[in-house]
Amino acid sequence: MWRLRLFGGFALDRGGEPVVLPAAAQRMVAFLAVCGPSLRTRAARSIWGTKPEERVSADLRTALWRLRKVAPGLLADSVGTVALAAGVSVDIWSLKGTGSVDPEFLHRYAAIGCPDLLPGWYDD
Repeated sequence: MWRLRLFGGFALDRGGEPVVLPAAAQRMVAFLAVCGPSLRTRAARSIWGTKPEERVSADLRTALWRLRKVAPGLLADSVGTVALAAGVSVDIWSLKGTGSVDPEFLHRYAAIGCPDLLPGWYDD
């Protein structure tokens, strides 16, 4: 079983064994955990939106390839969309009991003194 932690820092494990992901793959997994299933183009634009279109597409393909190589089964297989696989446990989901979380809820949660979401990450 996959477990993902975003509060207090990014950590991924499978069956209790830590899994280390490249930075771009971490960004993709964190995006999917917060925003839920997404069209590939939306995910790519959200993560690498400041780059030219052809670079964004290449970065997405590379991140997905690396992610599937290092963490097979973490993503659901689908054409045109990208999502975490069923059964992935994500700490922020337990707050709301859903497969995605309203970003505004996360800001309110952090404001009451709870652990930071992805400390040290500066992406919106």
